[in-house]
Amino acid sequence: MSHLVQELLFHRVVRYAFIGAIAFALGGASAVVASNQSNAPLFRLGDATDLANVAAVDASGSLHVAQQGSVSLSVTDFPDAGTHARLDSANSSLSGINTAAGKLQFDGSSNLKVAPQGTQNVNVLGGTVNTAAPAGRLIIAMRDRDVPAHNRVEASFENVSDCRSMAVLIEQTIIGPPQLVGGLQINGDGGSFIQTLMGGTGSGSVFFFNVPGTSMPVVAPFARVFVDNTTDSPVHFGRVWLYCAH
Repeated sequence: MSHLVQELLFHRVVRYAFIGAIAFALGGASAVVASNQSNAPLFRLGDATDLANVAAVDASGSLHVAQQGSVSLSVTDFPDAGTHARLDSANSSLSGINTAAGKLQFDGSSNLKVAPQGTQNVNVLGGTVNTAAPAGRLIIAMRDRDVPAHNRVEASFENVSDCRSMAVLIEQTIIGPPQLVGGLQINGDGGSFIQTLMGGTGSGSVFFFNVPGTSMPVVAPFARVFVDNTTDSPVHFGRVWLYCAH
């Protein structure tokens, strides 16, 4: 071997020895000595606790560090027991909601559908909303009758099952204070009356009828109007109406 080759090998050995010394000084690596085909020693840095973990240099001089073998990772006590309990409770509640008949629903954009609360403003498109007072029926119960003094005249029973409330209106032909009192007789089948409602709650010639002792309007399947004359003289009236409010 020529003097020049020996000189080169000597310098390479010194260089590798220097690298190995640094590795041992760091305390976390070990030097592994191998032989190549030229019998020149090679040094590789390795994990002092596991020789399978080495740092290698590729043909272009780049250093590669790789974990050799399988890697096992484990995480313990996360989340803690209290968090586990809360998560289990929330999961149980969500499961109950999902299986309920009126469960939560989401639209196509994943927005939660909710029922409106409180007063809502409603916009009507392509139509109108009727805000007029409820309609009703006006029944002419009697026409052009004379009521003797201290006496009563009665109309026929009418089907009033659709009425939410009722009123009697009397058209008197005399001039002066009203002298006639309107009333109702109600029953369930249009036969003989079972309840007499005298005078109502109105005054003059209009009379309204509530359940005694309450402000609740009287309702019944059938009702008929009667008119009482409480004076000492006969009284004539033009018409008597039964108004049925819907």
